Amino acid sequence: MKHILIVDDSKTNLVMARQELKEDYEVTPVISGDQAIHFLEKRIPDLILLDYEMTEMNGKEVLEKIRNTPKWANVPVIFVTSNKDKTIISSLIPLKPSGYLLKPVTMDVIRTEVKKILGD
Repeated sequence: MKHILIVDDSKTNLVMARQELKEDYEVTPVISGDQAIHFLEKRIPDLILLDYEMTEMNGKEVLEKIRNTPKWANVPVIFVTSNKDKTIISSLIPLKPSGYLLKPVTMDVIRTEVKKILGD
């Protein structure tokens, strides 16, 4: 079973996404960028769903760490965020995210993106 790491500082979003995806995927929810990095040190998922706006370490900082660590560099990452700032979105392009979904987003859209990337 393919594994998805969900990184979001909203417990509500984590619970909802996990509930929706857990039948088809192994899902690990974490509530911060730091927790995501600690998780990646132990296990590499098939895909990461990443919130952009988080306290302590934002999504861009998390993705920079992922892309700068050779063993994680190729993990697909989809941003799921309410941030529509074109400057921020443009700044992410060099980090090669696999997708950028704007909240509010339905779980159907998330599932479609996940399936497109994981090939299920």
